[in-house]
Amino acid sequence: MGEIHCQTEEDFITAICSVIEAEAVKVIAARGRFTLVLSGGNTPQRIFPSLACGGAPTIDWSCV
Repeated sequence: MGEIHCQTEEDFITAICSVIEAEAVKVIAARGRFTLVLSGGNTPQRIFPSLACGGAPTIDWSCV
């Protein structure tokens, strides 16, 4: 995974959700399970709701 450069926080949230989704799908296919750990602070407070509300539709959440 490379660097992500975005103009706005909203663009960053969208981009990081796409990265998380792609990695989750790949890892679930290979290992059957995906684990995500994010640091504390304000950024995860925006990422989690975005993922949960359709920001990553192809993730099999039963494997997360």
